[in-house]
Amino acid sequence: MGKLALVLFLASVAFGQDAERVFHLTNLTAMTSLQEVATILRTVGEIPQLSVDIAGRTVTVKGTADQINLADWLIPKLDVAAGSPQGPQVSRRSFCWPSAAS
Repeated sequence: MGKLALVLFLASVAFGQDAERVFHLTNLTAMTSLQEVATILRTVGEIPQLSVDIAGRTVTVKGTADQINLADWLIPKLDVAAGSPQGPQVSRRSFCWPSAAS
């Protein structure tokens, strides 16, 4: 019984642990661009534990497997050179709020 409890405890600890991954950005060089990436990851990805190394052009993300996977998907989409045709897609559609009288 004691061994089973220990195994269950260790398994729950292992599954609950956060992972850490370092992402190297190749196209973004400005400090503001790196900070913008960090802000997007914090807000959109709900990843509060991350750090930016401006000199090394890296972002270190610590979080759950889902948060790491989201960062892995999102960072290449944000790491584009200014004016690049592969840059982030901007929607040019206009949106009109319904009127209050309707």
